[in-house]
Amino acid sequence: MQDYEEADQLELELAEPEEPPEPECDWFGILQESVKANGISPIAFLPVLGAEGYIRENRSHLLASYPKGGKTELMVNILMEWPQETILYITEEGRETWMDRAFELPKWPNDMLVWYALGKKGDEILSVVEQWKGTVVVIDTLKILGIENENDAAVVQAALAPFIAACRRHKQTLIFIHHDNKGSAKGGRGIAGSHAFVGIVDIFLELDEVSNRPNMRLLKGRGKIRNIRELLYERQDDGSMKAMDAAILEHEVAVVNVLTDDWQITVDIEKSADLSKATVQRHLLKLAERNVIERDPPIGEESKGKTLRWRRRQF
Repeated sequence: MQDYEEADQLELELAEPEEPPEPECDWFGILQESVKANGISPIAFLPVLGAEGYIRENRSHLLASYPKGGKTELMVNILMEWPQETILYITEEGRETWMDRAFELPKWPNDMLVWYALGKKGDEILSVVEQWKGTVVVIDTLKILGIENENDAAVVQAALAPFIAACRRHKQTLIFIHHDNKGSAKGGRGIAGSHAFVGIVDIFLELDEVSNRPNMRLLKGRGKIRNIRELLYERQDDGSMKAMDAAILEHEVAVVNVLTDDWQITVDIEKSADLSKATVQRHLLKLAERNVIERDPPIGEESKGKTLRWRRRQF
């Protein structure tokens, strides 16, 4: 027994000593120095209707709204701004719906593959994502993953994490599209199912309706690092989306709020709304053209030389 112990000891003595572990890299300090030297921020965003701060390159996102709230239409318009990206769009919709959409839009994303996934298994969808060599993956909507219990945080985490991990490995931008419960709380609290849908992604975005403006939406959200500012946009007649100045909506609301069921002349509305004459007149005319309010004389009739009166629309 002793001979074996002596042999073991000799073998240990003859073995090469282990190299000491390398000191931990001060990666944050190195990153800071690189940014200072090059003047380039490592935080890169892809444009959203001409604005930045909503979709971050190589990160995961969740875009949500109530059913038929315009999520897909907004997403396609956003993708048209990314001609340098190669996009995999995994959809629950059919080919016919996408053909209709293509005909209605003035142009189409530069390099996008639409993959029809309705009825596919989650593992099959994940396999397609893992094999994708492009730069962007969109999954529209999360219903196609067949998550058995959307209210169970662990189940949601297990379903989404493999997609996030795959895109992270390939340095791809990932966008999940999901449903809100219409009429419920906002700021992520209205998301259908567990809050894990919001918590697992880097950036959460949500669409809200705008009162009396059926073609207008307000994009809001939260990010893990930066705050997300609100973005107001409106759908144009050709199907494209145009970002709007949020002040326009604020002014319109101010005008509507001072109107009553009784007729008022323009100058009285200007005083109550505390806005310039030109601003009030512009919004009054647009509101009347959309039949949100009434004008006397009515829109379409000659008004030159007449004192215009306005009131809330009588239903």
